[in-house]
Amino acid sequence: MNSTFGIEPTTSVNAVTTAPPIAAQAYFIEPNPSKIFRYVLYALLFLFAVVGNIAVCVVPIRQKRMRTFTYFLITNLAVSDIGTMLCLPPLLMFDYTSTWSIGETMCKLVNPSLTMFSLITTNTLVAIAIDRFMSLVFPFVRRPQKKETILVVTLTWLVAFACVLPSFGARKLTPIMEGGHVFVYCDEEFPGDTVEDKIYHKKIYDIALYLINNTIPIIIISLVYVIIIFKLKGISLSKVFKRKSSKSSFEGYSQPALNSDEVYLKQKNERERKFMQMLLSVVVVFVLFYVPVQTLFLLNTLLPSTSGWYYLYITYYYLYLMMWVPNALNPILYGAMNEQYARAFKKILCCRWKSRKDGFGSTLGSYSRAPTTTKNTRNDVAGSNTRETEMTLM
Repeated sequence: MNSTFGIEPTTSVNAVTTAPPIAAQAYFIEPNPSKIFRYVLYALLFLFAVVGNIAVCVVPIRQKRMRTFTYFLITNLAVSDIGTMLCLPPLLMFDYTSTWSIGETMCKLVNPSLTMFSLITTNTLVAIAIDRFMSLVFPFVRRPQKKETILVVTLTWLVAFACVLPSFGARKLTPIMEGGHVFVYCDEEFPGDTVEDKIYHKKIYDIALYLINNTIPIIIISLVYVIIIFKLKGISLSKVFKRKSSKSSFEGYSQPALNSDEVYLKQKNERERKFMQMLLSVVVVFVLFYVPVQTLFLLNTLLPSTSGWYYLYITYYYLYLMMWVPNALNPILYGAMNEQYARAFKKILCCRWKSRKDGFGSTLGSYSRAPTTTKNTRNDVAGSNTRETEMTLM
């Protein structure tokens, strides 16, 4: 998950600011220790997010049983998170230098791409919620196959790309002279006959993005998960009632309470509850860490008077930092709350550790091994075959 904003406060929901440097305004100036602290956290988030989400992407390749519609959607979410993190370095460069120094092409690519990955994230979360709803309400309906999976994943990307097309076209470099220095900003300039028209069109686009990227997805996801939760509770209550009513009051013996379909549904619903806990955690993290900074800048767009708040910049910096947390936290949630991912991650780590250990051992053996006999050679071959078998099983 990601932001549609640049690294400086702005009156736009998805633009790098054209505001003058902080020092020239009446804002609280961030101390240097705070800047160092933020950059260290950014580096850690980048590392954990990229490594963790690459592991998530590898899982379906290594584990055939996880090549399902839902797990491919989670993989799509991981790809989006990786794309988000790749946009972070140029934005941090702008934060550090207060000027856009990497050219107009990158200006047109970085922030719109960031917005696109953000939309892919929310589109995927909605698709996952609907998939869980269909799986629970219609458990015996055929699950989406390869073609349907490709179609849904493609739609999440196409819809996101269509939404950011105006931003790709509106991006331009804007030089501003301040204190004898020229600062270059990557801003959006929408068409219009007057400045007021351009600002108005920009506000319309920003509001539309906020609705598409935040309000509408959160409403849909919330409604769907509320229905799912009540459905799961209803299934639990109905099973309790069936168990109580399964005993014959006049024949004095108990009839089987569950048939094969009911056993299947019971096991499926138990797995569904655990899986739902993981997905709900991902959604809650998204809302808590991602939405606040989006809302702050929507308010700044609609109410320009809020831009004069003394602590606006320092508040923005840390809300913006928080917004990148879900990208690193999601893989941890997958591994901690889902047995399938936990086992898959463990196998990946064990394979890599074992291959390194075997390689290190063979290197030492080439220097320290005594002259081999026929028996030793036979043992070496057997050991090698055993290791190859273990690697295959992993």
